[in-house]
Amino acid sequence: MRKHALRGMIKAGHPAAMRHLGYRPDMPIGAAQISIPPVIKRGEKVSIAVGFTPHDTAPMIIDYVVDYMKANGKTVPKVFKLKVLEGDAHQPVTIVKSHHFNDTASTFRLYAGPHAVHLQINGRIVASAVFALT
Repeated sequence: MRKHALRGMIKAGHPAAMRHLGYRPDMPIGAAQISIPPVIKRGEKVSIAVGFTPHDTAPMIIDYVVDYMKANGKTVPKVFKLKVLEGDAHQPVTIVKSHHFNDTASTFRLYAGPHAVHLQINGRIVASAVFALT
């Protein structure tokens, strides 16, 4: 129930909320990377691959954040859940997720231009990649 009550703060990466739920926002992560195609067409479904190696055995909340371009040229972040898991020290973790850049969504519009995607572990951005949405 606490996790549900704090879901907005978890998505925002609030360190106190992470610690309250038993996650370490300062957990050391090595060799973090995120892979996405450099050019994506609106309406296309693509694979986003992330990889990292935790230095300690600890629980982790793994999200990815897409910085969407707005009509005024600024970006707005949207957080998507990847996985919640117990990471093992020095054991590489690889996760592949399919993401649909739906251009017919009724809740928001997609605009062409530079975008970014970030890997967020326990509320902290540990890797980023850029792509162009056409």
